[in-house]
Amino acid sequence: MLPQVATVSLASYRRIAELAGNGLKVVAVGSAPRNSAENGSDDPEVIRISEALFPAGSGVLRSLDDVIPWLRSALQSDVLIEREAEPALRYYHRRIQNRDVYSLANAERRNISARIRFSAAGAAERWSPETGDSTRIPAISSAGNTLDLSFLPWEAYYVIFDKSIKPLTAQVAGAEVKNPAVLNLDGP
Repeated sequence: MLPQVATVSLASYRRIAELAGNGLKVVAVGSAPRNSAENGSDDPEVIRISEALFPAGSGVLRSLDDVIPWLRSALQSDVLIEREAEPALRYYHRRIQNRDVYSLANAERRNISARIRFSAAGAAERWSPETGDSTRIPAISSAGNTLDLSFLPWEAYYVIFDKSIKPLTAQVAGAEVKNPAVLNLDGP
């Protein structure tokens, strides 16, 4: 987040632009910088960087009062817990090559079941850090990024999304399957 300043160090601003090119989310409060400490008012390079970082004013927050709502929306887009009694899950997300790796942990002494929507795409697998085992996880949504997950007390595991593999869906004749490993086959 760039504070409400009109003048920046050109070297620092170049570095911010480089980091933004590699995926860093940058926002400015008030207005985008136009001046540099090195070249003074209306520095063409600072203006060019500002226009690239904040095209048509996007990413410029009106005031500090807008920072918290912006942070909430930015953070919620990565992992959204849609169904859970209390927010006891902790997560960490990294992107490694073509995979999105989520480390998820139950921070409570009780079992937790949650429906979680991830910002990732592709086939989902659950990887156990204790055994090294991996299993495919069926997606609840057609986009393949919403999963029903269960955790034992203090349990942690990885959920890996691979964009190169089509998601496994848990839809049977339009109905959701709560646990795809167990299907009730009553009747003849």
